[in-house]
Amino acid sequence: MGDERELYADRGYSRRDLSERLSQMGIKDRTMRRGDKHRGRPRRWEKRRNELIRARRAPVESVFGTCKRSFGMRRVRYVGRARAEAQIMLTMTVYNLLRMIKLAPRPARA
Repeated sequence: MGDERELYADRGYSRRDLSERLSQMGIKDRTMRRGDKHRGRPRRWEKRRNELIRARRAPVESVFGTCKRSFGMRRVRYVGRARAEAQIMLTMTVYNLLRMIKLAPRPARA
């Protein structure tokens, strides 16, 4: 923490004050843009920017999506940071083990 050069975030975090604060800290703002009630839809350059950001975020977001769908991680089950962190760590361990099985080379059949 504290050595970030870029911040990638979805449209829900698109705010001018956040962008200005990141700029002051020397962090590049890679927050996806959305339209607003004053301008309407996003401009063409904002759509292109969002596409570039989406390509960078997609591999990470797929992990979270899998954990939400397959492991019931829509909400943390436990109260307290230590227990919540333990639950998340165990879930991620299971996810990594399953990915390892899927990515491991299959032995050749005789």
